Amino acid sequence: MHWMWTRVAGRYVHIPKLIGSFLLIAAILMLFRATVNFFHLANYIKDVEACIMGVKTEMSQAMTPEDRMVAWTRASFCQNKAEEVGMYVPNDLQIDPIQRWVVLLGPAAAIFFWIAVLVFAILLYQTGKIYLPIEEELVIKEEEKKEETTKKKSTRRGRTKK
Repeated sequence: MHWMWTRVAGRYVHIPKLIGSFLLIAAILMLFRATVNFFHLANYIKDVEACIMGVKTEMSQAMTPEDRMVAWTRASFCQNKAEEVGMYVPNDLQIDPIQRWVVLLGPAAAIFFWIAVLVFAILLYQTGKIYLPIEEELVIKEEEKKEETTKKKSTRRGRTKK
């Protein structure tokens, strides 16, 4: 298959291996990025929870109306911070544990996606030949035709004229 080889800088290069190498580098970089994004988001969720816990303690210790107003301002800040990542914090400042997992599902799926791309890139890089099922089927059919013609020839030779 001549289309699988191309000449680059005076050398012949196997095209699937070339594509696999570029895909391998891109998959490694994107896997690193997805992993960093996952852990950054997890730390951000911990910061939101710490912010809310701080507001709850401020509200429980607030004696004057000014202290309560400051606590509600900080609660609003924490709610806005949570909304940046897609979490909803109601006025009673209770975070549903399911929200944490739902927010982390997207980055976790991205990690698994880039792992799959990385495996595909490794397989593509390691291939020396690509076998298409259509071609294999045709080869088998050609071999069967050869066997049939040889059987017919052998039966014709074995017959004698009467």
